[in-house]
Amino acid sequence: MRYSYVPIIGVLTVAIALLAALEANAATFSVSIRNVTKQETLAKYPVTVSVGNKDGQGNFKPQGTVESQTREDGIAAGEINQAGASLVRAEVLYRGVHYRSKPVKIISGREEYALQVSVYEITDVNSDISIESRSMIALTKNARTLEIYETLVVSNKGKMTYVGRFDDELDMHMVLFIPMPWGYMLNGFSGYDTQKVRTLGSGLTTQNEIIPGTNEISFL
Repeated sequence: MRYSYVPIIGVLTVAIALLAALEANAATFSVSIRNVTKQETLAKYPVTVSVGNKDGQGNFKPQGTVESQTREDGIAAGEINQAGASLVRAEVLYRGVHYRSKPVKIISGREEYALQVSVYEITDVNSDISIESRSMIALTKNARTLEIYETLVVSNKGKMTYVGRFDDELDMHMVLFIPMPWGYMLNGFSGYDTQKVRTLGSGLTTQNEIIPGTNEISFL
């Protein structure tokens, strides 16, 4: 019987090199979660931290994630591999609504990143919701067709996320209704999750929650 021997020094050298590479690519993060409605932090609450890059449309595309949990002080801390990524972001699911921090740019040589996520209680009362502006650009496509580019600025001036109500007449959950001319055709939509947009004969309905602040929607 023949035996083969692997040099221990060689194995240790490779292992040390791999550990050094992992440490070089590791970024330390801290995520604070605050309930703005109640003016309190969220303790012992799960949070997802992701690193990634922007896609062709400028949206954040994650390439690696880690799960963490806040301490009693409402802060989660940990490490994530940042190799090949240009942005880091935190996300929290609170009362059925996804809240995300602003993506922070990953800088070479920087090892620590502080992220903040604001969450809100939910409401089905729309008294704080308004359309601040609606702009339109009309272009002639052919003798019978116009291409219309529209942008809506929707404002939530309250301290609660508006989640809409179920519409018995339409038999669907609806957050926002956008009137449209009869015969329109929706070709593109940005600013909201397109899977939560429904087309009706007289307009568009969205099922995307409206968080406090200003939200911009564009469609063609």
